[in-house]
Amino acid sequence: MNQRLSTSEFVLVACAAALGCFLRFTAIDQLAVEHFDEGVYSSTVWYPQLRGEVYPSRHLYAPPALPVMIAVASTLAGANLAPFIPGLLTGTVTILVVWGFTRAAFGTVAGLIVILLAALSDFHILYSRMALTDVPALMWIVLAVWLGVTGIDRRSPGTMLAAGIVCGCAWWTKYTGWLPIAIITSGSLFWWFIGGCRRCPFWRLVRLIGLMTLSACVVWSPWLITLRDVGGYTAVAANHSAYRVAFNSWTQNLGTQITWYSLTDSWMASLAVGLGMTFAGGHRWFEARRSTWNRSSPPGTGITSALLVRFIGAAGVMSIATLTIGSFGVLTALAAGGITGILLCPAFNVPKAELHNDYAGRSQSLTGYQPIDLFDLRAAPVLDSRLAACVVTAWFFGLLLSLPTYTPFPRLLLPLLMAIWIAASAGIGWWVEGCICVVRRNASSGTRPQRSLLKMVVAGLVLSSVGLGLWKLGSTSIPRSRIHDSRIGLRNASFEIASMCLTEAGQSVNVTDDSVTEDSPQCIVYAFGEPAVLYHISQTGIPGVPVQDLRFRAATFHGKRLPTFLVFGPNALRTPRFMHDWIDIEQRFEHLGDVWFTPSPIVLYNLFSPRWILQHFGEEREQRLEVYRLRTGDQKDKR
Repeated sequence: MNQRLSTSEFVLVACAAALGCFLRFTAIDQLAVEHFDEGVYSSTVWYPQLRGEVYPSRHLYAPPALPVMIAVASTLAGANLAPFIPGLLTGTVTILVVWGFTRAAFGTVAGLIVILLAALSDFHILYSRMALTDVPALMWIVLAVWLGVTGIDRRSPGTMLAAGIVCGCAWWTKYTGWLPIAIITSGSLFWWFIGGCRRCPFWRLVRLIGLMTLSACVVWSPWLITLRDVGGYTAVAANHSAYRVAFNSWTQNLGTQITWYSLTDSWMASLAVGLGMTFAGGHRWFEARRSTWNRSSPPGTGITSALLVRFIGAAGVMSIATLTIGSFGVLTALAAGGITGILLCPAFNVPKAELHNDYAGRSQSLTGYQPIDLFDLRAAPVLDSRLAACVVTAWFFGLLLSLPTYTPFPRLLLPLLMAIWIAASAGIGWWVEGCICVVRRNASSGTRPQRSLLKMVVAGLVLSSVGLGLWKLGSTSIPRSRIHDSRIGLRNASFEIASMCLTEAGQSVNVTDDSVTEDSPQCIVYAFGEPAVLYHISQTGIPGVPVQDLRFRAATFHGKRLPTFLVFGPNALRTPRFMHDWIDIEQRFEHLGDVWFTPSPIVLYNLFSPRWILQHFGEEREQRLEVYRLRTGDQKDKR
């Protein structure tokens, strides 16, 4: 069955996607390479010109897909904007991909909710505006899961082959790109054991999963073969194992991840939840009210305005709860309840194929309403919702258990957050369809809903929670969005360092004019642990070279000794044994000065733990880059 969009749904989807695109592309002049990994991936813009080779140990950070995309973008958009083009584009496309999957798996209502959650997510927007692998890889992962669920639902080897190819693309982008294989395998096996065995023989399921796995491995194998020249995948695995932590830190690391996320949460999350539930519920109510069934129902029953008020009221309650509790807690609760409902009571999420066949007849005793309407077919999921729910459940719990066993870098939360969005949207969609179904059942029996004591208690609790939420909001400030905060602090500091080095070398040059060229270098700058600084310094025309050993010699050009400088900052100070080595070697260098800069919060969270930031509140906003010159009389230069 195909997914035909009504005009109203198309307009809502287009507006949400356009809004998400606008938020990601606005104020791009305030973007600059700042994160350590951004500097490594962006090295393709300048480092090959200097050395004719890749940045040292770049293969340990990620496969080459993102650096290659940045290199291609630099030929079209220039070096300043090129690092951000892949993230901006894939971040925008992800909005449509997650909408397409959620709509196909859980229906129109879930799709309209998830597209707003993705479009207005501060967390996703922030990382879409960075030169990192996480957002591009996430796009491929969601697309691969969508194709995998579709392939199993339709028993289609061709679709599973496509899912494997897309998974291979994710694998070329990030070393965790194999994640769709684990998600599809665990989720589909779970589905098979709880009832899918009646629809798909076990060995056929195994063959489908195997085809996806095989094609993904074939796509990724060229890079695996290339790794043999640099120590093989063993070296990559050893590097990743350095970020593994003991399982007894699981609770603390999960708390840290949630804390980082909450610090990026703003009023936009509340707006996304409120608008999503309002537009999705309102759209479904409008179409149900237009159905021929509703027009034939007894007066005063059926899809009345009271149901729309219920949807809008629920949207308001969830919006207030999101402002007071935070979107992570609210969406996780909605996800848990919704997925549980889909698995235990799937009657409200029936695929279009079953609706076309015999659902209307055999479910009449359950739902009480008459033949399925065209609008019901439009709203229904295309895929088996139980299969999709099992896959999303496996996705959620797999990441929930594994992510806290790694050093809690904030960006690692993105795949788990995506599973929460999909599950929460599915849960809301299940509830909306359930409300419509119950209303129709009551109308078909000629009865009106009765007020019971339990309903009155629930209404009282809801009103109390709303009042408590409003009272809390009145005593606290609503967090603002930081998605468009400036990230040019490190870039300006790097320009200042370049100017300092040129002045020390006897030159007077405006570093933003690119008037110094590598064909006639006036000096050279080495940096320890600051690839982003080297990126910006290279844009001024000064050669910049990364080092991991401070015992380097002075640079020479055609036999002439060049003024040689060293820069290091907060990343070096976090490197094990750096200060121990620096104490032994410091006498080789002359201190020229310190340059201070203000990192963006998203980079600050990557540098320090929440506890450290609380203990050093205020002072963490300013970070220091130290600049040194290699002494002219250093004995190592006379060898």
